Amino acid sequence: MRTLAHFFGVAVVFVCALYLGASTWSINKSNDNDVAATIQAPTVTIKVQPNAPMLISLSQSDFRDVYSPQLYFIVTNTSSKTIRAYALRHDVTYGKAKSSGQDLYVSASKNSHLKPGQSASINIGEDTQYGDTVSAVLVSLDFVEFASGDTWGPDRFKTSDRLSGQRNGVRAAGRHLLEILKARGPLAVVEAVKGDSFSITPPSNHSPEWIEGFQEGLTIIRERVKHTYENGSVADIESTLRRPLDASGRFLK
Repeated sequence: MRTLAHFFGVAVVFVCALYLGASTWSINKSNDNDVAATIQAPTVTIKVQPNAPMLISLSQSDFRDVYSPQLYFIVTNTSSKTIRAYALRHDVTYGKAKSSGQDLYVSASKNSHLKPGQSASINIGEDTQYGDTVSAVLVSLDFVEFASGDTWGPDRFKTSDRLSGQRNGVRAAGRHLLEILKARGPLAVVEAVKGDSFSITPPSNHSPEWIEGFQEGLTIIRERVKHTYENGSVADIESTLRRPLDASGRFLK
């Protein structure tokens, strides 16, 4: 995440009709004549959702790059349950075009679960470039998974399926590579994940999002093994293979 020297004000609209007003701000646009341009700040809307287990609030914004606005939010668990994963949806209008996407946040361990009343800071827009000036951003809560395994939300992007696929992919890859470790040693595991040849056929009785998640789980294991080998110790590869994707799983035996 970039450290920003300055943050600029932004108009925030809540769908329940609370409008805080739009602001116009000026930036110096670099060109041959060093011309100053006046630009209308994008409107950021935080959708109010009845019975949502989390509250989203805008904390900071940076619009110096009008093609890549940076938005910083505080999310608070307003429910009585512990949350271990959640996804924010963002619908962006730029020029005459529109696009939708989401950011998924998953607890790596139980210590990072979002307990009732706790908050977390998140950034939307990092490393994203749009093809025209961004004029509006709508943010909403699309998916929540509680520590109990229960879920909430419209889940427009089928995050529940994708997350399940990722977890199963990590587990399947871990078991497969543990067999290689037992038979041929840790260096054989490192060789097995090199390049694009490492693959495991996923079960076919799942949604496309689950299958994509499964493949992403294989990539996660591949990157974990490479990182352990390059930055840790060969002796740590076994524990890397046994580690689950996130706090929802157990270490492989």
